[in-house]
Amino acid sequence: MKRLLTLLRLTWPPFATAGYTEGLAAYDRGDYITAYNEWLEPAEQGLAQAQYRVGSLYESGLGVARDFTEVSKWYRRAAHQGHTMAQHMVGLTYAYGLGVPQDVVTAHM
Repeated sequence: MKRLLTLLRLTWPPFATAGYTEGLAAYDRGDYITAYNEWLEPAEQGLAQAQYRVGSLYESGLGVARDFTEVSKWYRRAAHQGHTMAQHMVGLTYAYGLGVPQDVVTAHM
């Protein structure tokens, strides 16, 4: 049964975004730990919006310890899927060397 639910979450958008929606509600009420917990599974399953949000929590230190290695990891995952804000943030992480070696050429790309 668990495998079936996992398969549904990966392939059917209402399942993949369920935790994401709850995470937005938690974030809006200032419950950043719950937001993180709700966004983590969809992020790990490849939902770009959730990946971006998890990265932003690590960047700001809301609900999790501030960790620029995690910031870079989650922003890159979302950016590879075409999430434009994540692409911008990946450029900034390289420009300033946040969680990655500073590289202005990569930042420009």
